[in-house]
Amino acid sequence: MTPMKQGDRLKIRKWATPIQLPNNRTVTKNDTNKEINGWSTFSMNTQVANNPFYITEQRGVTFYMLAYSEGITYVDELKVGYASEAEVYQGNQQIYNGRLSDHVDKEEKDQAVPTTPGGLQIENRELKKNKVTFAPAKDDGSTYHYKIRGIGRNDVSDFSKEVPATVTSGVKGYEYVVNDKSDTSIDKVSGVQFTNQTSIQFPTDYAKPQYVHIRTVDKAGNKSATKHISTTQKGRVDMLTVPKSVEFTPIQLNGEKQNSFGTLGKLMIHDSRNQADGWRLNMTISPFTESNIAKQLPKGSLSIKNQVSVTKVKGPETGKPIIQIPNTPIDNGAAHTIIRASKDVAIGEYQLDFGQNGLQLQIDPGTTYVGKNRQVTYTSTVTWSLVSGP
Repeated sequence: MTPMKQGDRLKIRKWATPIQLPNNRTVTKNDTNKEINGWSTFSMNTQVANNPFYITEQRGVTFYMLAYSEGITYVDELKVGYASEAEVYQGNQQIYNGRLSDHVDKEEKDQAVPTTPGGLQIENRELKKNKVTFAPAKDDGSTYHYKIRGIGRNDVSDFSKEVPATVTSGVKGYEYVVNDKSDTSIDKVSGVQFTNQTSIQFPTDYAKPQYVHIRTVDKAGNKSATKHISTTQKGRVDMLTVPKSVEFTPIQLNGEKQNSFGTLGKLMIHDSRNQADGWRLNMTISPFTESNIAKQLPKGSLSIKNQVSVTKVKGPETGKPIIQIPNTPIDNGAAHTIIRASKDVAIGEYQLDFGQNGLQLQIDPGTTYVGKNRQVTYTSTVTWSLVSGP
């Protein structure tokens, strides 16, 4: 080797490459190396070489990393150090042999089924929809057990204590089917729906039973057992409101037949039964009686005008009931059907309005007792009965 003189220009410089990385590393948006916390771990281990003119073991090395990215690249926990040779086992099966300070087992997947939805509650909304709510399911994941041992130049270390690690993918959502079958395999029917919420809604069908068949799906594609729930509620049929009283206009007898009118008010009927047989509303009028002297107006004095209207307040589209006002007087003590609903019709809540002056009372001076004071009050009782059936 020829020594350099002071002042000579340096024309030649030797470069050494003590570190050889096997390949470039690429991170993509949907990187399969990505862990649950969103970071990707790369091990770039290699052996460091010495050169005759540069003793790496004494002088060290300089590490450079060049990154290209369309956005921002974050680097965390860059480690430069000594990595010994090691063997990693899952159970009794070796899954890695090499020089690693960290090893991520990306072969094992979440293979366990998640839990089924629980705590289901059923609510009928406005007599139109059923809402089913449930507690979130859990993805317990699959648990694997690992152990490690070091490989020296002359011997092998003992195995470490086994360490459990659970691989979870997380709950993706819920698959469900609504039909009239009590037991259904979701894999064998069409119309399967999916939601990532913990509640579902669907129209209430009053003509047949309804069942929800629901199961949990995790992000690895595992599916829980199917839970079958009946959403059919017994329901009821009754009158929510009825007219409390009717006041007729007072009249003064003049020797002629006269009419007195009364306004009956409104009546509300509720029917939320499943597969209902229909209903009918009966009206019974007792004879008009003067309480002090037990005198009665003759039967056939009261009639109802054919001006009754029916309005749906809430409920599904199942058709309106039929109005059938009698064309004969109604104060004979018999039950008269005023309105009728056939099977699976008029489900929901309906309001009956008898209109202004809907009742007409005929007063005949020849048959009406007024007493010595020429003033008397007659009363009658209206009885409503809602009968189940056509």
